[in-house]
Amino acid sequence: GALTGMPMDSLRSVLQRHLKRKGADAIEASLAGVDAGAANAGSDVGTFSLGSPADSGRELWNISGNEAAGLGAVRGGIRFVAAYPITPATEVLEWLAPSLEKIGGVLVQAEDELASVNQHLLAGRRL
Repeated sequence: GALTGMPMDSLRSVLQRHLKRKGADAIEASLAGVDAGAANAGSDVGTFSLGSPADSGRELWNISGNEAAGLGAVRGGIRFVAAYPITPATEVLEWLAPSLEKIGGVLVQAEDELASVNQHLLAGRRL
């Protein structure tokens, strides 16, 4: 947090709120770690700041990498997906399923990875 210019009071507040159920010892140890990290933030590494984003007047997106991968697939023309959900790809499939349906595409959940490959091969012969 200190390296990015994050207000340390905000970091401490979030940490206390999220660790409340773990008890005072967990909070105290974590706060000590935050303070030690902040004290050493500039000693061995260069400091940098993310700064505030410039107000461009444009709408900004808050999208995960997996959601962006799904969006890229749809924008790239994908209309059929056969897949076996396995971490971390599950989030891509969760995004793709309703998105493909909206544009007339299809997502099929296969029983395993080999079945998904075979479904793609069969779909390719029909297209």
